[in-house]
Amino acid sequence: MPEIEIIEQLIAVDDDGDQYRITIYQEFHERRSMNAPGGMLPRYPGLKHARLSDGTPLNTVDDGDTFTIFDTGTVLRRQPQGA
Repeated sequence: MPEIEIIEQLIAVDDDGDQYRITIYQEFHERRSMNAPGGMLPRYPGLKHARLSDGTPLNTVDDGDTFTIFDTGTVLRRQPQGA
């Protein structure tokens, strides 16, 4: 079973200017080896998942700058830091 970690938190806005807090999660998998000390190799990254602060799932549209709310299709764009 993969471990899931928060790798990023950001603010995004919709076309009406409403702000949303987004959390990006990533799965990490462990590899086992008969030859490695302790039988474990360094873990490797798996899938990323984006969710709103209330747990609503998001689709990632591009390289992590644009998202859509899965249920409504609302488009959210990453707000530049310091904006």
